[in-house]
Amino acid sequence: LSIRRQRQMCIRDRTFEILKFSDQAPKALLPDTGVPKLLERQLSSLFIDLPGYGTQTSSVVAVSDQSYMIAERSHRQGVDATLRGHIG
Repeated sequence: LSIRRQRQMCIRDRTFEILKFSDQAPKALLPDTGVPKLLERQLSSLFIDLPGYGTQTSSVVAVSDQSYMIAERSHRQGVDATLRGHIG
């Protein structure tokens, strides 16, 4: 693999790891949207996994001067898709 491709894969994988964070916001920082506070807190994480509701897919877009990469991960089906191309 080229160094550029290795960097793209590293960015993609690390970003997918970050998008999987389930840390919830502190109660003091929650907005008042009208839903119960417990639900508001559960919905505050980057990755939501509640019965009947949650994050289905995550997408990563990386662009450089010469190339781009678009990656998508389906969390329920365990499928990844990546599209790469050159600019110009």
